[in-house]
Amino acid sequence: MSKLSPPIREFLEAPHFAVIATIANDGVPHQTVVWYAVDGDDIVFSVPKGTMKHRNLARDARMSICMEDGFRYVSLSGSVSLEEDQSIVRAEYLGMGARYAGAMPSRPPAPSAKSAELMSRERVGVRLTVDHIISQGIE
Repeated sequence: MSKLSPPIREFLEAPHFAVIATIANDGVPHQTVVWYAVDGDDIVFSVPKGTMKHRNLARDARMSICMEDGFRYVSLSGSVSLEEDQSIVRAEYLGMGARYAGAMPSRPPAPSAKSAELMSRERVGVRLTVDHIISQGIE
């Protein structure tokens, strides 16, 4: 388990969008954008239940996540644990929504029908225990 240095923690605590990579059934990386939060030295986020991200992480707990700001970035990898208690997952999700809403320069567009359906699903909490850190322009 890697500890987050103060400069990396400061960078991660800003509300950057993140790209996660999970491992699909055929071994090909599956990437998607998520909101996240820092909890101690872990990264937490949630995914709609039953999505490819959820299925991939339930089958293989290894993943990576990258947050960028121009030429500065932090890439973390490790393994995850999944949380299905909806009271915990929804509280984290609402907290992340408030964190990102305050940082957006404008209102996001209205969700598509597919996005609205995904947002209405039960969510699964994901907690990444960081094993490896790569950064550029942070320390």
